[in-house]
Amino acid sequence: MTRLSYLPLSTSSTSPKDQESGGIIDTFLRKSVWVWPEEGGYPAPMVPGDEQRAFRKTLSIPRRKEAKSTTIVITVDNYFQLYVNGVLLHEADRTHDWGKPIAFTVPVSGEKVVYAVRAINKYADIGLWQPSPAGLRMGVEVHYTDGTTSGVSFTGQDKSWLSERLFPEGWEEPEFDDRRWKPAQVMPNAFANGPVWGSLERPHKLWVATTLPPANPTFAQPTLPPDLPAIATPAPTAHLGLSEHAMKLQNAFSSGEYAGFAVGLCLGAVLASTILTFMFSRRRIREGKEW
Repeated sequence: MTRLSYLPLSTSSTSPKDQESGGIIDTFLRKSVWVWPEEGGYPAPMVPGDEQRAFRKTLSIPRRKEAKSTTIVITVDNYFQLYVNGVLLHEADRTHDWGKPIAFTVPVSGEKVVYAVRAINKYADIGLWQPSPAGLRMGVEVHYTDGTTSGVSFTGQDKSWLSERLFPEGWEEPEFDDRRWKPAQVMPNAFANGPVWGSLERPHKLWVATTLPPANPTFAQPTLPPDLPAIATPAPTAHLGLSEHAMKLQNAFSSGEYAGFAVGLCLGAVLASTILTFMFSRRRIREGKEW
């Protein structure tokens, strides 16, 4: 997981420009749609409970333009973790209300801006192991130093919003190779002849970071937060294809522990062989005496 973080953030009010027609909040509410990776065996928008999925969106900065900041409006059914250019912006929060989108503005730099979202779906209200609706809705916009913007990009606009069910370490980094990731599919807004998601609340609070984090932070690399489901934590690339239980067993042993385990097996085999030989010899001696 990344070591860089925008946290903690300050708050302010969203700007009238963002709220007006064509602004990012207005565009998000009117045009963005719910998306999710394709889940085999589940009728959309129903997906497995207590699972997490990854999303990436990249905006390239045109020549002769210089990125200054980016504004993001996002919500996830049920909750999410958000990165911008590999920097943690929003930690996973199980109390998130998907009906209340969150808006952020943070400084950015470089030739591209990469948005990475870890989206987590909870179990259905009717009980454990039941699938439930899940989705991501998001709008992003880059502000340039010359006062212009990239325009608003939003989920469902095109196939550049990528998603994946299984994702390795480093998936949130800007240089991660996502060419094999598939476009996120649009979720139907109705299921079983009824609505799934209603209208969203218009965000008026803006979470703000005013400076980029240091390039070489001194604090320790964080572990996965407790609010993430255990059964869907992403595996390192070398572990892809292993079950989670197998990965835990594999990660639980160091090379020294493997060596000790092997020596113990050998000693156990020798001891068992000695005992069997002794018992067999005593039986032969007893049979000889009786004869």
